[in-house]
Amino acid sequence: MACKKYVLTNNTSGILVFSYQECANNMWEYDIVLEPNQIRSIWLVNGTFQAALSSSFTIDDYGTFPPVTATPSNTPTPSITPSPTVTPTNTATQSQTPTPTPTNTSTVTPTTTNTVTPTNTNTVTPTNTSTQTQTPSPTNLVRYAFAGFSGTTELQACSELFGSSTIYGNDNNFDENLYFYNNAIGPVTINMTGFYEYNNVVVELDSDGLVVDYILCPTLTPTPTNTPTPTNTPTNTATNTQTPTNTPTNTQTPTNTSTNTPTPSNTVTNTPTPSNTVTNTPTQTNTQTPTPTTTQTPTPTRSHWVYTLGSGATSNDACVDYGVAPSSVYAPLNTPVGPNIGDFLYQDISVSIPVVNGWYSNGTFAYQVTGGLGQISSSAPC
Repeated sequence: MACKKYVLTNNTSGILVFSYQECANNMWEYDIVLEPNQIRSIWLVNGTFQAALSSSFTIDDYGTFPPVTATPSNTPTPSITPSPTVTPTNTATQSQTPTPTPTNTSTVTPTTTNTVTPTNTNTVTPTNTSTQTQTPSPTNLVRYAFAGFSGTTELQACSELFGSSTIYGNDNNFDENLYFYNNAIGPVTINMTGFYEYNNVVVELDSDGLVVDYILCPTLTPTPTNTPTPTNTPTNTATNTQTPTNTPTNTQTPTNTSTNTPTPSNTVTNTPTPSNTVTNTPTQTNTQTPTPTTTQTPTPTRSHWVYTLGSGATSNDACVDYGVAPSSVYAPLNTPVGPNIGDFLYQDISVSIPVVNGWYSNGTFAYQVTGGLGQISSSAPC
């Protein structure tokens, strides 16, 4: 596996973040921070360098570089036979040949002969046989799963109608990740281009899983609460009244007249008076059903989060301003520490005056405030 040496320089005023696969042990190193004006040397497996803003890095590529730890090989190394040193031999031959001449003059002619004996040396170059080492999967990193919905557009993802999807990040806060993966370990293995929704926040990713921006779903816009009017429910009560009245009257009037002519008189009078009265009286009763009303508890004075942020008309302006002249903004204490998508930012510690629309940055992300109420509607990496 080929390795390279990079020397990285951060010549910007913001913080840069990158990841790579370490050449020495083939382990992945994630979210490495490079401070402004910082220089760092890394040894990485060729082709594994990843950065959200790679164009902001100054990269000196030193080309192919051997791993830090060499893998031992069982291949025997042939011995190298030292070659003898070639020593030039200078043989000076002086010949004195007396030549008889008529003038009796002797001429001495010196002759210098340099004899060099060439020696052919066969040099055996040792062969290093590298053993391919399987790349281990990183086990010392914790990735967080975010089960949500995907789509080819922001609205498709927000509608939650086009299929569920789970993506993984290194930060447990969804909108603070710089990139996502399609699995719990290892690098991205599919084309991640698209939109992914989680808790009404949509992230847009490129093919490598790098974050393009975060967007608040339209359904998260604050909606006024309608309190239902109490309903009058008539209740009909049937009352059955039975009043039986039985009045038997038996009257016997015996009359005895003592005369010569006895006249018996027996009078019996029966007067039955039955009276059965059934009365159904409907009674209408108005019943009011109380509806519970949720009352928002006001935030106590001086209970707030303080964020030091840069600001500007664009995301880049805000990221640059963070390193030059950041200022303090405030958020209610009853919201999670952020900034986060959907949070409200304020100019004062009593959290009553919203910040103006625009971009705000903590040096890593830029957050866009829209709507005039100080609410963060989207974000993008610096």
